[in-house]
Amino acid sequence: MTAVPLPILHLPHNALQMSLKQMSTVEHLALSFVSNKTRRLIKMLKEKNHITCISMGSPISIDFLSLTFDYKSNQKIVKIDNPEQNGSLSRLNLPGFTEKQWIEHFANVFIQNKKVMLISDLGERKIEDIYESIKDLNIVTLDIMTSEFQDCKLFKLFPTLEELGVSETPLSAPIFVQNFQSLTAIDVTLDDILSSNCTNLCLDDQLISDKDLNIFMRNWIKGSNPRLRKLTNTSVRHERDISDSVFFRGISQIKTRDWCDEDTFDKEFEIKNEDGVRAKVTLSTFSFIFCIEDF
Repeated sequence: MTAVPLPILHLPHNALQMSLKQMSTVEHLALSFVSNKTRRLIKMLKEKNHITCISMGSPISIDFLSLTFDYKSNQKIVKIDNPEQNGSLSRLNLPGFTEKQWIEHFANVFIQNKKVMLISDLGERKIEDIYESIKDLNIVTLDIMTSEFQDCKLFKLFPTLEELGVSETPLSAPIFVQNFQSLTAIDVTLDDILSSNCTNLCLDDQLISDKDLNIFMRNWIKGSNPRLRKLTNTSVRHERDISDSVFFRGISQIKTRDWCDEDTFDKEFEIKNEDGVRAKVTLSTFSFIFCIEDF
């Protein structure tokens, strides 16, 4: 039987473009599978720059604009969730489509060369198992559970990486000297902090000692960590008990807030380095935040 062409494809070019612009992203996705022509037309639509988030778990999930696309490889279907329409669900059948083909098609139509955040929750799988599916993406943010592949050419695998987060295992020292915009890590040492060359450093689930924070601030005052704009240390499992004689030793500071009750405290003060750059330091029961004023 000869396939019946879609009536919309017979519209004049300008009318066709106008019709496509009035369609939803879900309709665009469905049309992109019809033919090479419809795929090219969808690709020509100009979307605002945005970061697409791809979660490589089970199922594979893609967050694009306000939609979530869950690809279930065992069923060869994509479930589409639209929170803006009261969580309405759509379903797209993709018989014969592999995980790799689904990601490649979506990237070719919608992502193209735009920025991607990759969240890797692979369980027993390794990054090498899924790399062929993502190698052509412009991955700028990588969030992983373990650093299993940091020593097997992280920057060769992800040459456009700007932000890195590892939530379960410590990072190796060479990672800290890279020019990341943001780096999130655990079990970080004072040497790691002082060698860090990133803009925003987040130290999760640990308590950096008063002595080490004092050493960091005194070194910053003298010129260390020139790229650093913000350092955050948080831990909900460890309460901080500040010793002013240790924390402020050798540091000239102006206190701007000092509040406490029986269980919590919140202090804020300002320090300045030898070049006159000012930083705000905020201390609370569970966190330490160092932030350059214009960050």
